[in-house]
Amino acid sequence: MKNDKPPILVFGATGRQGGSVAMALLREGWPVRALVRDPLAPASVALRNAGLEVMTGSFQDNHAMLAAMKDTYGIFSVLPANLAADDEIHYGMCVADLAAESGVAHFVYSSGASVGDVLTGVPRFDAKPRVEAHIRQLPITATIIRPMIFMEMLVRPGLGLHEGRLVSLINPENSIQLIAVEDIGKFVAAIFADPIKFSGVTLKIACERQSYWPRPRSRLHRSSRPPHILRTLFRRRSRSQYRSCSYGLEPRERAAGGTGRSECDA
Repeated sequence: MKNDKPPILVFGATGRQGGSVAMALLREGWPVRALVRDPLAPASVALRNAGLEVMTGSFQDNHAMLAAMKDTYGIFSVLPANLAADDEIHYGMCVADLAAESGVAHFVYSSGASVGDVLTGVPRFDAKPRVEAHIRQLPITATIIRPMIFMEMLVRPGLGLHEGRLVSLINPENSIQLIAVEDIGKFVAAIFADPIKFSGVTLKIACERQSYWPRPRSRLHRSSRPPHILRTLFRRRSRSQYRSCSYGLEPRERAAGGTGRSECDA
C-alpha cells in the first residue's frame, strides 16, 4: 500500500540515537529518509533494506542537505559525538537554518541533559545551549529534547559490571536518571505525532530514576550477570515503562532537575 505521508529526514540514522528514531518512525508508519556519507557502507545498506530512503551527503554539503530536506514533513537533528565544540555549534545552527529555509513542518533537535541555566565549563556541553537558543529564534515549529544518561553507558568497559560491581562518579546521596537509546526513538515518534502539543517545548526525557548507588547490596552491586544480560534487563524494563513515562515524566523531572551528564549523540 502506498504511503501518502511526506517523509521525515533523520540525521545520524546509521548511529545509535538516529537509528533508534528512524526505526521508531518506520514502525509508526512514517516514510523515513536518511542522509549518509557512504551509501555502500553496511550500515547504510541495512537502512535501505529496512525501508528507508537513503541519500548521500554530509554536514559539509549544504546543497545535499537541502536536497534531502525537500518535500519532508519533519527533520530529526542529532550531531556526531566526536565533533569539536565550534563544529557542533556551526553544524547544529546550519541544519536548523536549512530546515527553516526548506519550510519543514516540524523540527526536532536532540540536545543534552547537561544543558541548563548555568554553563558547565565543558566546551562540547556548552555548545548545545547555543544551538538551542538559535533554534528558538527561527521561524519554525521546533521541539528540543534532552535525553538523560544512556542505560547502555553503564555496561561500557571500565565500569565494573563484568566484575559484579559498578563504578560511578555520582554522589551516593543522588539518584541518576536513565534512558535506553531505543526509547529515544519512541519519544521522538510521539513528538512528531503531536506537533501542537510539543511545538516550542524543551523537555528532558528519561524512563527511570535509579537510586541504587548508596545500597551496597543492591541487585546491580552483587550481580554476577554478564554485561549483555544487564543491558537486556535495562532495555526490557525501560520498554515496559514507556507508556507511563513518555507523557507523565517530563513535568515532574522539570521540577526536580537532573543530576547527570549525557553523551546523547549519534
